[in-house]
Amino acid sequence: MKFKTPYVVVYGLPASGKSFLCLQLKKYLNIYMIPERRSYCSYANAAQLFSQGAHYTLVQEDILQLDIERSSELSRIEEEYRCIISASDWMYTLAYAYASSQCGLNEYLYGYVKKKYYEALISKKLHFPDMYIYLDLSYKDRLMNNSNDKLVKTRSNIFFDESFSKSMKEYFDTWTMNLDRINFNLIHIKNRICERELYDLVHQVKVSKRSAYNEDEIIGTYFKSMEHL
Repeated sequence: MKFKTPYVVVYGLPASGKSFLCLQLKKYLNIYMIPERRSYCSYANAAQLFSQGAHYTLVQEDILQLDIERSSELSRIEEEYRCIISASDWMYTLAYAYASSQCGLNEYLYGYVKKKYYEALISKKLHFPDMYIYLDLSYKDRLMNNSNDKLVKTRSNIFFDESFSKSMKEYFDTWTMNLDRINFNLIHIKNRICERELYDLVHQVKVSKRSAYNEDEIIGTYFKSMEHL
């Protein structure tokens, strides 16, 4: 499905400043910010199932529904705003599943999630954005952000485990490298953003346009490029 309004996704590890950056861009531009994951009922349902020790397939059904609900915002508010922005998307779920499998938390999770999300992308229930912004902050900066976050109680300590963080970053870095190879519209940020950099970023988002990429081709590129993970 093609949308007329440019869609921008900010991605990165937990506490990298995704939500804060989206709010800053929203402040300066006439853009719509897709509600955060924690604001959906399916997020609460998944969290409850997880705390009760439910099988990962049951938990994942709610997480998949969450990502589909967030993606459906694209058609709901189409053309009402200059741009649509999201603090992470379905790729975050895949990165989490990959790290969980790599760290031995659930060796089957990534394979299961990858199959489910491929089906959702092919059926156009999930979508790729027109622009990615990768917040690739250091562990030290993420800890600083986390200590200042009012919602820190909702963030699991697992996200700051060295092995888990390394695996999630490996997933994001691999995809970022492949985005570069196909000249996708990507902004890679490696430090906390200063005021001047924010101004430049505001301008880049402001002039963003709908991507000319064929979504089916991007889906194929994505899964082929990530096969070795």
